[in-house]
Amino acid sequence: MTERHSVVLSRALAFLLLLVLVDKVVLLRMAVGPLFGVRSSAELLVVVWVWLLVLLGTVAGLTFQRRWGAYLLLIFVPVSTVLLSIPLIPWITQLAPQSYRVYGMLLVNGVVLFTALLLVQGHRRRSQATRPAG
Repeated sequence: MTERHSVVLSRALAFLLLLVLVDKVVLLRMAVGPLFGVRSSAELLVVVWVWLLVLLGTVAGLTFQRRWGAYLLLIFVPVSTVLLSIPLIPWITQLAPQSYRVYGMLLVNGVVLFTALLLVQGHRRRSQATRPAG
């Protein structure tokens, strides 16, 4: 993968993750709810806050082409899939029938995970190519 492809892919993923945040704005309201007197469980608040912080870190890292952005994406995909059941390409699972949406989410998040692995590999190749010999 060339550097130009990596830039386009990283920024496209960052944009999709921002769309996920827009789609799941209810989680943002849930995270700040206790500040306004809304009761919520501590475990749910921890999961939502971790999800939001990792999401924002991932978007920043992917936007600015940092290796840690791809590593955070490797963490973000399982957290979104296992803990919150959130597809990382918004609205795509709505195209499938209700009984198959879970499989659609797993497929979509698997593709995003594979893309994150490609980004990590691309960062490693570029860092090895820029090292001086010797």
